[in-house]
Amino acid sequence: MILKKTGHTLFHYSEDDSKVLSDLVGNFLSAVSTFAEELGERNIQSLEFEENKFVYEALGDLLFVFLIGTDEPEDIYRIMLRDISKEFMDRYGEIVKSEVVDFDLFNEFNDYVKQVLMRYEGLSPIAKKYPTIILLSEDMSKLKDAVTSAESGDVVHRLCIISQDGYVFYSDLKSFEMDLVFESIERIKQEGKDKLPYLIIERSILDPQTSLFLYTITDMAYLLAIINSNYDIDKILESLLPLINTIRDLNKSNFIKITPEMAEVSLEDLQISVFEPVFSRIDLLRENPAKKQEFRNLFGKIGFQVVDSLTRKLSFNDLIVRTKLAPNTLAEILNYLIHFGAIRIVELYPVINEIDERFDAYLELVGMRSQDYQILKAAVPFCDGKTSLGEISLRIGVPRAQLYEILKSSGDRVKWIEK
Repeated sequence: MILKKTGHTLFHYSEDDSKVLSDLVGNFLSAVSTFAEELGERNIQSLEFEENKFVYEALGDLLFVFLIGTDEPEDIYRIMLRDISKEFMDRYGEIVKSEVVDFDLFNEFNDYVKQVLMRYEGLSPIAKKYPTIILLSEDMSKLKDAVTSAESGDVVHRLCIISQDGYVFYSDLKSFEMDLVFESIERIKQEGKDKLPYLIIERSILDPQTSLFLYTITDMAYLLAIINSNYDIDKILESLLPLINTIRDLNKSNFIKITPEMAEVSLEDLQISVFEPVFSRIDLLRENPAKKQEFRNLFGKIGFQVVDSLTRKLSFNDLIVRTKLAPNTLAEILNYLIHFGAIRIVELYPVINEIDERFDAYLELVGMRSQDYQILKAAVPFCDGKTSLGEISLRIGVPRAQLYEILKSSGDRVKWIEK
């Protein structure tokens, strides 16, 4: 929505062409902005409600406003607003100064807004989960064009670009592939292979006839791609070289880094989780004076007691045994380490071949409740070793911890894969 500070709406855009933001809302947003100015604020940044929030950008006598969900990363939309506001003023700056304005003149601006939204399409889900680099509009457009070109043939299926300090530029990888990417980067650093120009990594969890290709762009980023294993290295590099050159040409001074505001993992979910240490981040926590002091101020000696215990993959119960801490105290420390990137939760992938008569007999023997049995039946089609416990819980609408307990009560008829 674009409106004058007097409250008059000049332009409105929505993906389904519905006018979600009415003139009444425009008057309200204008009044809030005016009130903020009277309180001595230069301009209002955002206005948040229970499920939605308005993100503002002021330019001259105009307000540019996005309506987004409260969980959406504000920084991405603010960059889009800056792009949109500049373009709008370049096109219509003189026109909007007039007392009488023909609003139909602005209809053509819909196409430009769509272009901006497409440039940043797919970035919001990434920024919710991972540290992310946001590029300026022109750089983002060049990067997406280069990615589209790289993926246009049969050589490169999907890819991601991650800075050498762990921020995601771009990704169209699946969730489990992203986990594999971070695990692979961590491993090659530990093995001292991060200076090699490229590596081809084979993993059984990848689709048949595919591999993970890792290319190191010196002092800039890692390019990781799911590739067709039937092609040789020359063909792979030929497909990726224009994209590699585009990445090299990006101006680092224009990078905008954001870190997700992650919700805490519940105690119930932590208690059924396995944690894998990310040693490069643990080293940073120990060696960076500011981070080390912050961690010590928050948790004292017991915080580093947990860190020192993380020498390999460990369950919540393993850490309770090692540290002798109360569950709530351990949960608080683990949440900090998860958000800092010092540990990651290993995803569990259940496998059930089928529910047959013998399985039914076993469930009757252990006394599974009818309600739990219905949940189990709903989960079985997804228990294929390819769908994580978390994804299954979302698909069937059952809390992860509850689903885990039901599957666990099914005994050794449920196999577990860790990824």
